[in-house]
Amino acid sequence: MVSTDLPAIATAFVAAGRDCPSLRVLAGMGLPDAEGAEAVWMDALCELSVVVPDRRTAAAVLARCMARLILSGDIEPYRGAKRISEASLAVNDPDFHDLDTFIYAADEWEEERPEDRGFFDEIIVQEAHRWAAT
Repeated sequence: MVSTDLPAIATAFVAAGRDCPSLRVLAGMGLPDAEGAEAVWMDALCELSVVVPDRRTAAAVLARCMARLILSGDIEPYRGAKRISEASLAVNDPDFHDLDTFIYAADEWEEERPEDRGFFDEIIVQEAHRWAAT
């Protein structure tokens, strides 16, 4: 999500009946105002009593969701692993290694060993089974 997306997201929330003062402010923001949109978004989440998970928890939730999408065939293994890899890196914690299998498989699939993409797809699917079961 990018700051410039937040006014449209807020508008959709208000239209769907999830209303609060900060959402109305955010929905009225234009692109030049989007710089302060993230702070207003966080205020809106508080007003709506939405609990924002820490980065590790958010990455794990995303990994479980992506794992299920991989297993259902709704997303290709590499693409799902790449999204998980991006979420893991966004945790920004050198001690966070829970998603390393996805990171390694996506990196190898992409750059180092394209002739082994089938093998890395299998590794991603195996790891997706593990994550979908949690």
